[in-house]
Order: sequence, then structure tokens, then C-alpha cells
Amino acid sequence: SGFQGDRAFTVGLNTPTSATLGSTASATVTIQEAIEPSTLQFSAATFNANQEATTVQVTISRTGGSSAVTVQLSTSDDTAVAPGDYTAITNQTVNIPANTNSVNLPITLRAPTGNQANKKFTVTLSNPGANASVGAQASASVRIL
Repeated sequence: SGFQGDRAFTVGLNTPTSATLGSTASATVTIQEAIEPSTLQFSAATFNANQEATTVQVTISRTGGSSAVTVQLSTSDDTAVAPGDYTAITNQTVNIPANTNSVNLPITLRAPTGNQANKKFTVTLSNPGANASVGAQASASVRIL
């Protein structure tokens, strides 16, 4: 990337004409580098869980940037319906620490009552915090097999 860190230089005053220099005749100027933005998205279009599982892990991946960022995660029903099949999440803030390329988030699945096989729900990323954006894979399916 084109990010190279802060740059600093010194400005000095000397040889005044019809004036005298005060005690501070030089100063250091620092130009701070802008923080490289991060793109956040799900690592896969589909995450699978066995119907006997108590959780399913979904992974959010980061491309670019290295500063701490946030994004919100929500779930929505499809053939799997909260609260019977899984625990719904609404705008949960996910913190992605500095220098971390991915985070795994558990989503609670409910104990099966009968055959839960071949049900699914959707997870969606939204509302990225400062220095972040949501990438192309902003939504993913979670299948209960």
C-alpha cells in the first residue's frame, strides 16, 4: 500500500532583518499519515452447522488497514426462525482489534426439537465504524444440516 507513516521536518528562522529572534527560532512539523481503511466482510458465503451443535462460528475477515475497527452484525430469519432455532442478534457491535485479520463469532443454536436439518438463516454486516467499510460479502447464509 502507499501508507508510509508520519513525516516530520523542522522549520527554522534565522538572520532576521529589522527584528530579533525569540527563544524559539525553530519548530518541528509532523504530518500525520491517514489511517489506511479496512474492508470487512464474511470469509464465506455460507457457514454450516450440524443440527446437534450448540453454536456456529461465523468469520469476519479484514482486508487492508491495521487499526482497531468495528462493525455491526445482525441475523434474520429464513427457514430457521429465532428464537426456536437460533438466538437472534440485532446490531451487535463487533470489535476487531488492531493488527487482526479475522475474528470468529459464535451464534447460539437452540436444541433441536424434531428435525431441524436443512434450515437456514442470514447474518449481515452493517454500520462500519471509522476507518472501515463493508465489502462485497456483507451477508452470508448459516445452514443447519
